[in-house]
Amino acid sequence: MAESRLIHEIYLSIQGESTFAKFVPFPETAKDLAKLEKQLNAEGRRHKIGAILVEPIQGRGGTNIPPSGFFKLLRKICDKQGALLICDEVYTVFGRTGHWFASEHFDITPDVICLGKALTGGFLLSTCAGRADIMDRAWPDSKGEAIHTSTFLGHPVVCAMALASLRELEAKKLISRSAEIGEIFLVQLQCLAKRLGQLRCRPRGRGLMIALELFNDDGTPAESIAMAVTKRLLKEGLIILPEGESANILSITPPLTIGKSHIARFIRMLGQALEDAYP
Repeated sequence: MAESRLIHEIYLSIQGESTFAKFVPFPETAKDLAKLEKQLNAEGRRHKIGAILVEPIQGRGGTNIPPSGFFKLLRKICDKQGALLICDEVYTVFGRTGHWFASEHFDITPDVICLGKALTGGFLLSTCAGRADIMDRAWPDSKGEAIHTSTFLGHPVVCAMALASLRELEAKKLISRSAEIGEIFLVQLQCLAKRLGQLRCRPRGRGLMIALELFNDDGTPAESIAMAVTKRLLKEGLIILPEGESANILSITPPLTIGKSHIARFIRMLGQALEDAYP
C-alpha cells in the first residue's frame, strides 16, 4: 500500500495553506479501511477538510477496485467533516465499467463528478457536474467578469458532439452491453490466467475496464514481461498499455462496441504473447 502508488485520494484544505492537497494510500483490502479512517479523522482534527477527491476505480494506478465499504466510509467522513465527496470519473464514466457512472457500483452519490474524454469519444471536452446548491455557489450570477471562465467554455461544436455521443450510447444500449460483454471478456481472461498459472497472471475489472497483473515466478512484478507483451501486441495491431506503480499491469480497455469474435482473437494473441514472454 505504498504512498507513491495510489495518489488519487486527495483531501484539500480550504484554509489555503502550503499543504493544500495531501495524498493518502488507496486501500487494497477491508483491513486497510480502519487505518484510512484513522488517518482521515486525524487530518480533519488538524485542518478543515474541504473535499475528498477519488477515482471510483483507479485507472492508470492499476485498475484497482476498492474494497467493500470504502465509499460508504468516505461518505461518512465527508458528511461528518462538512466536506465534498468528488469523484474523478474521467476514465470510468459512460459505460466503461458497465454503468453510466462507476460510482454506481458502490451505491453512493458524489457531491461533484468530473467528466472528460468519454463524453465525446476522445474529442477535447471536460466538464464538472454537481448538486445544484454546490454549483450555484461556485458559479453565482455574474456582475462582471465570471469567477470561473475559460477560452473555450461552452464550445458549441464540442457540446453538440457530447449530446450526439450520449444519444448513441442510449440508442445502442452500450452501457448494459459493456457489463455483459465485459463479463465474457473477464471469464476468458481468468481461463487464460489459470492455464498460464494464477501466480503469474491475475485478472480483474468491471465492465470493459479490465486489467491483467503480471508477476515473475518469484512473486515480483513482471515489468519486463508486461512491456514485451505490450510491444508485441502493438506490432500485431492491438493496443494495450502497461500501468500501475511497477508497470506490470496490462490495461485492457476496448471500445464498448467490441464483438465476441474480437475478444476471442485478442485472448488467443495475448495468450501466445504471454507464453512466449515467460521463460
